[in-house]
Amino acid sequence: MLDSAQYSLDILKALQPSKGQQEFRHYLLMADIRVYYLTFMKIEAEVNAATFTADQAPTYVATLKKLLDNEQRLNAEFIALNGDFLYPSAIAEENTLRSQRIHVLYDRLAKVK
Repeated sequence: MLDSAQYSLDILKALQPSKGQQEFRHYLLMADIRVYYLTFMKIEAEVNAATFTADQAPTYVATLKKLLDNEQRLNAEFIALNGDFLYPSAIAEENTLRSQRIHVLYDRLAKVK
């Protein structure tokens, strides 16, 4: 699923609509969030697999770090696009829930306490 979601995101990024740009930004954001989520789900599945060893942890930590680096951009875009529709507390909750599991797994693998 991740590869098809990434393919869809790439197609959306290549499009340049002449009308409805604000709405189109929502599609881009949702596709970007989908790739973000599926990337995490793939990592989580691999880390929870019986074949996972502690020697592999640094590789996954680096990948999770890339996701976390992308988090602020997604949060800012989500706020920009939904600030007129959702309460600030709802936006904050959505942004927290989106990345909470990633932070937990990152902390676990990076041995952050």
